[in-house]
Amino acid sequence: MTRDIGPHVADDVLEKYVMNTLSEQDVGPVEEHLLVCPACQDRVLETEEFIQVTKAALRDSQRRPAVRAARASGHDGILHSWFTLPLLSAVVAAVVLGFVLPRHSVIPQTAPNEVRLFAMRGSDSLVHAQAGEPLTVNLEASELSPAVRYRVTVVDSAGKQVWTGMAGQIGRDIRISLDPAPHPGRYWFRVYRDNDLVREYGLELQ
Repeated sequence: MTRDIGPHVADDVLEKYVMNTLSEQDVGPVEEHLLVCPACQDRVLETEEFIQVTKAALRDSQRRPAVRAARASGHDGILHSWFTLPLLSAVVAAVVLGFVLPRHSVIPQTAPNEVRLFAMRGSDSLVHAQAGEPLTVNLEASELSPAVRYRVTVVDSAGKQVWTGMAGQIGRDIRISLDPAPHPGRYWFRVYRDNDLVREYGLELQ
């Protein structure tokens, strides 16, 4: 017998949910649907990957001086400048358009700087990741109730909070995005249900 999971979540609603701009009253119904709809779970993952790729492309374009061709002298330098700027703009525009078009049109191979953490079993089990870049963190939570929203806080080795937010469970993980990731150091990801600490994870940023 096939379970009736209702209509799929609309694209604009799903994008607002991923970007944490969806109103609080609309978050509950979306997360309830995601718990029982593998298709929409896949769409959430694809949407997050597109956001990460788009941000990376825009950030890369800002790092390259738009007038680097001016270093060349004579007509060659002028021609290089005239060709470089439109080409760079076209690349950025293509990536942004790819985010707006249907998700199945282009699927990135891998999400940039993504890690999966498991509940702590000692400092030797710390996972390492790159600091200063957008970071997607998947907190393994298969033993936690998927029907609950959890509060996640990130603290540094001195106990100072550097990030906090509410997150629901998608599949087996609780997923959060840090953009950019904090500075190099050791960080603890703590998951709370109400005011009770239910999980703690460690991560070393380098």
